[in-house]
Amino acid sequence: MTDSKFDNLIKTGLNKASGDIFPPEDMLYRIKNFSAAEENKMKKLNPLKTVILCTAAVLALSAGVIGAGKAVLTESHSSLLERIDHLPTQNELEKIIDFKPKYKEKLGKYDFESCVPVHSNDVGENGEDLGNYTGMSFKYKTDKGILALDTDPKSMRLEDSELEISEHNGVKYYYNSYLYKCVPPDYQPTDEEKELEKEGKLQIGVGSDRVETQNCQSICWEQDGVSYCLLDMDVEIDKNEFEDMAKSIIDAD
Repeated sequence: MTDSKFDNLIKTGLNKASGDIFPPEDMLYRIKNFSAAEENKMKKLNPLKTVILCTAAVLALSAGVIGAGKAVLTESHSSLLERIDHLPTQNELEKIIDFKPKYKEKLGKYDFESCVPVHSNDVGENGEDLGNYTGMSFKYKTDKGILALDTDPKSMRLEDSELEISEHNGVKYYYNSYLYKCVPPDYQPTDEEKELEKEGKLQIGVGSDRVETQNCQSICWEQDGVSYCLLDMDVEIDKNEFEDMAKSIIDAD
């Protein structure tokens, strides 16, 4: 697909969603945002060409999260109206999603805060609808930043990525750390920043009225047909502690 064709697809998708995008309270980038207004929408694109909105909720990985070749864009949205403010039972979740994710009441020293279903739809090269699915995102209480566990019934094709790979009890998990920079719409990345983006060391999102940065890390894996991604946005958890959190989820019943 040519760049111009992909650009048109991106513009069409972003224009379609723009009426439903609301900024977070502090205008910073959010992962599966719980603090947005009534509804968020995001665009999750392939790693060859990425457009990220600071006001949207997006899973920012340098891995090929779309995979399989046909889906070139995924739009997702969540609503505060569906937020669950108590630790849900599996019976409760079964009424919302069609898979059984592992999740915990406590991750390290961080307590469960809330969870929200995330509704996604894959879009093909020519804008065709390739199907939809609903995941669940769990948020944990922190003094700063965001700690969240995203779960989905769809493969992220992590084996296609170049992320740091480790293994725990037979489950491969993929670690990534990067700097996130939220910038004004007219911001022009430097050549150095463009190179860091290619290397997966920097993610740039558009929508802030000033340049703001966050330190981010993620650990993602697939287990029993479910995709997991543990996300640290500026909480700055020690890497070993962060890995222990992921391992505790892998080992959970």
